[in-house]
Amino acid sequence: MATEKFTSKPNRDFITSSNRVASHALYIGKIKNTTDQERNGRVKVFVGAFGGQEANPDTWITVRYLTPFYGVTPGNLTKPGSKDWSNSQKSYGMWMPPPDIETQCAVMFEEGDLSRGYIIGYPIDLYMNNMLPGNPSTRLKNVDEDSADYDSELIQEKISATPTTEFNKAESVRTTPDTTRKPVHPFVDRLIEQGLANDNVRGNTSSSARRESPSQVFGISTPGPVDLFGQISNNPDVGNLHGAIQDKDGRVIKRANSRQGGHTFVMDDGTPQENVNNETIGEKTNELIRLRTRTGHQIVMHDTEGLIYIGSADGKSWMEFTKDGKIDIFAGDSVSVHTKQDFNFRADRDVNIEAGRNINMKAAGTTRTDVNAYHDPAIDKVSTGAIRLESAGETHIKAKGEGRIEVNEDFKMESLRGHVDIRASQIAGQGPASVIFQRKDVRIHATGDVDVLAGNILNQDDSLTSNINLQAVTDADSVVGNFNLKTTGKVNVDSVGDTSLKSTAKLQVSNAGTDIDGGTINLNSGTVAITTAGESATADQATIESLQVHKLPNTDEQFVFPYRTDSRAVTVSGKKLQLRSIMKRVPVHEEWSLHEDKVRSLVTRDRTDREYLEPLKDKKSPNDLSTRT
Repeated sequence: MATEKFTSKPNRDFITSSNRVASHALYIGKIKNTTDQERNGRVKVFVGAFGGQEANPDTWITVRYLTPFYGVTPGNLTKPGSKDWSNSQKSYGMWMPPPDIETQCAVMFEEGDLSRGYIIGYPIDLYMNNMLPGNPSTRLKNVDEDSADYDSELIQEKISATPTTEFNKAESVRTTPDTTRKPVHPFVDRLIEQGLANDNVRGNTSSSARRESPSQVFGISTPGPVDLFGQISNNPDVGNLHGAIQDKDGRVIKRANSRQGGHTFVMDDGTPQENVNNETIGEKTNELIRLRTRTGHQIVMHDTEGLIYIGSADGKSWMEFTKDGKIDIFAGDSVSVHTKQDFNFRADRDVNIEAGRNINMKAAGTTRTDVNAYHDPAIDKVSTGAIRLESAGETHIKAKGEGRIEVNEDFKMESLRGHVDIRASQIAGQGPASVIFQRKDVRIHATGDVDVLAGNILNQDDSLTSNINLQAVTDADSVVGNFNLKTTGKVNVDSVGDTSLKSTAKLQVSNAGTDIDGGTINLNSGTVAITTAGESATADQATIESLQVHKLPNTDEQFVFPYRTDSRAVTVSGKKLQLRSIMKRVPVHEEWSLHEDKVRSLVTRDRTDREYLEPLKDKKSPNDLSTRT
């Protein structure tokens, strides 16, 4: 069998192509320069096995980036002179930028030719993979009390675990890498702003390559922008090309090499369980997929907790789909929805709508019909601009201010099976300073006739059920125009005092052509029928009880607010806002205490029903309607 032998340090140079060292093995090199005029990801590396001085650029070898997947449409099928996009090549595949200088890399050379080298991977520096791939949080944090990137006092007192960097290798005293305290990463400040700094589902993550061995975490993290204030190289020719630090004349005098942290994509299979004597031991946690940007925008699909969470970087808006089928939405500003057709909203239980200021509704009647082959012209006859309300039970409308209804055409009100009561009440105050408010009137004004009809064909013979009763506590006055009274039956006037009829013109009484004229006429024949007294004309009160409101627990205990040192914050003086609402659950800025996975027993279907009443210690049983909380 033929064998080949290679020398680890061949005596060749790196400049003359005819005298370059040939190599057919895999070598570990170090990234020295990432500038590529071709912008194809080529880098220059130093391979110590080849000898030479690492600081000498002449010993650096240019190698190409070998991506796991790449393709391009055929170049020999392009058409010269064509501006049509379909006749040009299209590329696709995976692209990743080169790593920072001094990063180790594995290189190989095509047919042993050093001019045709490729990077095939990157070996991980010893213990330097804690942040991969999800920038996890740990209790082993090393807080910088002088940091301007986060509130060190807040972190020490209120936050147990924070994102960290890798441990500082320059420190001479340390224990094992996994038990060494690590510097706090400034991303914790973003978690504080979001209200998620103590939330190990939506905020903190344990997705690290060092969580267990072998790791169950798969993912990618980008380097992130250069931190222009860290890991400074005093040699302007050495360092990150994007980390140039210039003097006032624009000359590069230093280079920064630190990174702010980048985007992360994590697929975590969770912490493993164990089989002990055919019994599963331990809980499977942290099973999730998380896509998070450098500033904190994120989508979390959490298999362990059974939820999907979407949140913005500043925490001003978020949405959650829960295990039991809830959808919770919070917006620090407005929520706007527009559909070109219908917006259908249905709840099989209650529809609860509450506004801190006003509820405004309008049917504009501006629908435009797009005629097409499937259009039914009968739809065009449907009225537009209408608001229709229908309830299978009672309908209550309560206004603590004015109530007005204005219509341009007919206004109809009908009670099919009950009374119609219209009442203007007089309210008396209570207590030593009680005040009786001025009387209120019921006014009916028509530019035409006012017609009042009592009775129907079903009770026309019942003199007690079809009366028109007019009752005034004081006087009943008719001040303008004619007063006409006509009935197909008798007209009876009954008074316990005098009955006076006065007319500045004639007083006419007519019966089958009979007129009675005179000055003073006294009649006492005893043949006048006494009328049946009418019932009281007082209308029933239409008092409507206010909707039951609930105190929402921990409404203003979002993590971000109670600990701000801003003197304008409500909680600085120890106060806490308490939201009262007709609803049982109202999403607020994080940290929200009523997330389903946190208090599942408190947010069941019954307990989220606004009609459900919580037990008040031992004073009543659950859902006892006799006492409301």
